[in-house]
Amino acid sequence: MAWIDGKLSWLKDYVMGPQYKRELDDLYLAADHTSKRLKYVEAELATSKQYNKELLDDLKELQKVNKLHSINDAEYWLGLFKKTKVVYPKKASHLYLVQYDLQWIDNLAEDLIEEYSLTAENPDNVIKAWMDFCVREVETQTRRIESSTKRFKYVPDKNKKEEWVDLIEFEKRHFQGDCEEIAKTMYFVIRRIFQILGVWEKVSHRLFCQDCLVFRGSPISNYEGRHSNGVWRAEDCQLYTVETTYQANKAKANFLKKPQNMNKDYKLNYLYDDKVEYLV
Repeated sequence: MAWIDGKLSWLKDYVMGPQYKRELDDLYLAADHTSKRLKYVEAELATSKQYNKELLDDLKELQKVNKLHSINDAEYWLGLFKKTKVVYPKKASHLYLVQYDLQWIDNLAEDLIEEYSLTAENPDNVIKAWMDFCVREVETQTRRIESSTKRFKYVPDKNKKEEWVDLIEFEKRHFQGDCEEIAKTMYFVIRRIFQILGVWEKVSHRLFCQDCLVFRGSPISNYEGRHSNGVWRAEDCQLYTVETTYQANKAKANFLKKPQNMNKDYKLNYLYDDKVEYLV
């Protein structure tokens, strides 16, 4: 603001014509805009601090509870969610309506196990491997290259009309689909990895797809839209975002560091697996 005050002082001595009057008006307008913007930023910061305090309080309470329960206690962890009675039309092809047995899912699971030396002793590493794979092999609107040879390609539904495509159709479309198709791919590839490693029954209560709202860095503004990706309950008993398309690099960096309930990029609507849908 000091430079504006200095300019105004200078103009007071020379305000003799319309040119100087216009410049003076512009400076007053700039000062007013700066003041309003400052108030807006202060309000955003105050709200954000309160929001973060509430999240930290929630996290501390969760950590207290989590110490009392083993990560393998499926009944306890699933009991935190409320099962819904939602029945989708067959056309929707939601996860729990279709049990896939596809060769390309088996092949990809085996490739990831070999490439990342995955073992049953560290389930969290399976999720890390998937997200690393997504950053490298899922072509999105923000990660697009010419003559792409990536395995999967993000393509929005036509005319903004939501279309649920099962993974058989996804393969027929040469692995081109939107976030729902790639999220379902995530679920079944990770499930197959754990099946091959012999621990799926032990960890199945920890993996979900989620329907969520996406924000860019603020719960107050910057709404991006509705989205589908994954959620995993890690060894520390916290739920973490398992991204497939949107901000995959950021989700990969946040994994095991920022639980989803501390992550302002997402607001959960519901979870679903290969059996049922949950409200959280």
